[in-house]
Amino acid sequence: MKRSTFILIVCIYGFLLGLAMVLATKSTVAFFGGDPENFHEVSIMRFFGILHLGFNFVALSIRNSLDTKVVKAFLLAIAFVLFASLSNGLYNVFGMGLAQNQSFWFDNGLWAILGLGAIYFYSKE
Repeated sequence: MKRSTFILIVCIYGFLLGLAMVLATKSTVAFFGGDPENFHEVSIMRFFGILHLGFNFVALSIRNSLDTKVVKAFLLAIAFVLFASLSNGLYNVFGMGLAQNQSFWFDNGLWAILGLGAIYFYSKE
């Protein structure tokens, strides 16, 4: 797999999640175990959806870049975000006792795979 294809896969996942967070906010809050009638949870979910969309627009913009520094910075950032999200999710469930959401194991597995992929492509640059 080429680096640009890997970044495109990360983008597709991020855009799908971001669009769900922005366009179907209450449903997404409920899916992740929140209260869709809680204005604060809905507002935070929408905010993080906007962040997802913005981050993935950056990814699309640089995915074919020849500037190694820019690509390495992005790959390191995405690895950090993915592993930090994985750690946070595991801590929330096993450390704090929060209930698992409907896709807990899928999300954590995907974050681990994509994070390892980011480290792999980072090391190849």
